[in-house]
Amino acid sequence: MLRSFWRMEQQPLFILQRHKESSYLLAEICAKKGQRGLVGKVVADDPEQNPEYYRDQDSQTALAETEEFILAVKELAKQRNRACILS
Repeated sequence: MLRSFWRMEQQPLFILQRHKESSYLLAEICAKKGQRGLVGKVVADDPEQNPEYYRDQDSQTALAETEEFILAVKELAKQRNRACILS
């Protein structure tokens, strides 16, 4: 009983970099392996806070890529019959 309780309570949080492709790939891997967890994507559009090599092109691009990521993860959840919670 304790073993199954512990298994149900484990829920890691994965937040990758700003690249939606690598974040989505991690969501796919988690889904295939049955790993329960939260997968996120970083938005790095502020030129004062993020170096040029890491920064999103601009706010509009960051927002568009984040929306694409969310829709792709929701579709993945439908395909796998799993709930998807995004915050």
